Amino acid sequence: MQIVFSREGQEGTGRATGFARAPYSDGEVIASRITGDGAGCRFKAQCGTITSTSNPCTVVVDPAQNRLTIEGGAKSFVSDVPWTRGTAAPAAAVCTRADIEGDWHRSDGALVPIVGVDAFARGDGGNALLYNHPENWPKGQSKFRGIYRVGGAQSCQLKAVCAGYDRNSRTGAVTRNERACELTIDPVRGTLRESGSTLTYRRDGRGGAATPAPAPVPEPKVSAEELAATRSLNADQAATAKREIERYEADKKRIADEQAANEAAYRKALADREALIAENDRKAREAMRKWEADVAACKAGDRSKCAPGPN
Repeated sequence: MQIVFSREGQEGTGRATGFARAPYSDGEVIASRITGDGAGCRFKAQCGTITSTSNPCTVVVDPAQNRLTIEGGAKSFVSDVPWTRGTAAPAAAVCTRADIEGDWHRSDGALVPIVGVDAFARGDGGNALLYNHPENWPKGQSKFRGIYRVGGAQSCQLKAVCAGYDRNSRTGAVTRNERACELTIDPVRGTLRESGSTLTYRRDGRGGAATPAPAPVPEPKVSAEELAATRSLNADQAATAKREIERYEADKKRIADEQAANEAAYRKALADREALIAENDRKAREAMRKWEADVAACKAGDRSKCAPGPN
């Protein structure tokens, strides 16, 4: 049951709206006209689901036990069952574009800048590339792609496709794998969590609790063919990252060009409208001057100039 108070004149009045099982419907008013000064935590009210047939009752609040009881009321109204106040749900966090986009420092030392989440909300979503990897992998590999908000334009919950990279300890070859993931941002603490990962992200550069440095790995013996394959894979990944950056820059330029074109079209339409109004005013003044001259000629005896005035 939810009690809502409103002010009418000099006195506050309230009503209790029930959210209960049958015979009551969700949102049905079960107590109304709740008034009183709260002496002894007791309030006068009218109880019943139909206002015209409701009976006097008393709303009793026990602040120590955080309970509410109804005394009296209509026979059909369950008046002997107390309610306990529930804990209010915490307010959902609100994230602006600045809370999401920009540089994120990962706990292993990597840098992950996120861009385009709001700019491409209706398209492919945002992107994030991976830099400063502790194992010196090629810069600019894709880490997150297709980033979009879940739950509204100010939500701090995001979904994306997360990329992971595995390196063969024997050959040194790097393989890429992708999975659907969720990103959760805490705008107050400036942190980001990636589902399925123990690594943490922070805004301030600390990257959360630092992870232990990896133990040195003996240099693997790699054949010329395996080394060439690894270099080719790294080159492909670097090329993919370069294409993603170029696509983002191209999309950003396209959006800016469209906005500039729309603004130019609006300014031209406005100028055309002002020019049309000025031309119509000029023609109206010219017609009025001609008519006044014709009136004068008509009065002077030239009947060919007699005519009604311009509209």
